[in-house]
Amino acid sequence: NGALTAIGTVNSNATNINSVAGIDTKVSTVADNISTVTSLAATLAGTQTFVVTEAGGVFVIDSANNPALTLVRGFTYTFDVSDSSNAGHPLQFKNGSNAYTTGVTVSGTAGQAGATVVFAVPSNAPASGLLYYCTTHGNGMGNSIATQDDNIAVVASLSSKINTLAGIDGNITTVANADTNISTLTASGVI
Repeated sequence: NGALTAIGTVNSNATNINSVAGIDTKVSTVADNISTVTSLAATLAGTQTFVVTEAGGVFVIDSANNPALTLVRGFTYTFDVSDSSNAGHPLQFKNGSNAYTTGVTVSGTAGQAGATVVFAVPSNAPASGLLYYCTTHGNGMGNSIATQDDNIAVVASLSSKINTLAGIDGNITTVANADTNISTLTASGVI
C-alpha cells in the first residue's frame, strides 16, 4: 500500500510539474516582452521618461533625431538631459514665440548628472503650436509637440454612466417586454 501511495504522489506531482513546465513558455514570453510591459505600465500610470542626447546639432530623443512628439494632457514626461552631449543645450518649451512654462520643472544643468526637465502637461495645453527647443541654439534642435486628451481617462469617466445604464437594465427589459401590450393597445385604438 505504501508503494501505491508513493506512485500516486509521484503521478500527482508529475501533473503539477507538467503544469509548471507549460507556464514556462508564458513566463519566457513575458520576459521577452518586459520592456513593452514596462512601457505600457508607465503609460497607464501617466508617466514616461525620454532619454535626451545631442548629435549633429539636434536633440536625439530615445534614439530618434528631433522627433515630433505627441503628449497626453494630464501625463508627466521626464526629459533626462543628463548626458554630457547636452552641455550648453538647455531644453525648453515654447508656444509660438513665447516661453511655455506651465507644468515645466527644470532640475540641474543640462549635460550634468541628474539633470531633468519635467513636463506635467496641463489639461488646457494647446493641441498644437508647442515646440521643444534649445534656448541657446534655437528651434532647429527640436521639433513640434502636439497634445491630446487621455482617452483612457475619458472612457473611465464614463463608467458611472455605464453603471447607471446597467442599473436600469431591468426597466429597459420591462419596456421591451411590454411591446406586445403597446401594439395591442395601438391596434385597438386606445393609443
